[in-house]
Amino acid sequence: MRAAVLAGLIVAMSGQCFAQAAPKVDEKRLRTAFEEKLKDAESARFRAFKQGNLESEGSWRICGEVNAKNSFGAYEGFQPFLGRGFKESSAAPIEYQIAGVGEAAGNICARHHLR
Repeated sequence: MRAAVLAGLIVAMSGQCFAQAAPKVDEKRLRTAFEEKLKDAESARFRAFKQGNLESEGSWRICGEVNAKNSFGAYEGFQPFLGRGFKESSAAPIEYQIAGVGEAAGNICARHHLR
């Protein structure tokens, strides 16, 4: 049992030791990832980006705030969002997946110290 706990601790620590900063946010690709979440993703404005460290599998958490136009053409106000960035290889472009927009997303970001 002790060996399993120690092995888990070593793996967790080694991930932290080799963690690298996530790459700069590519707003154009991020906007594309929002197409399924927003009425007008082209109008999206972003601010307050915070990203987690690059993990060994090439992915990281991304949090921030987004403001976009609604169906009436008016901006709704900045809302927190939670997503994931990833790169399949160093030569591949950054891709994003958006997990959620709103208070629940903001709470998860805060729990991970990304807000």
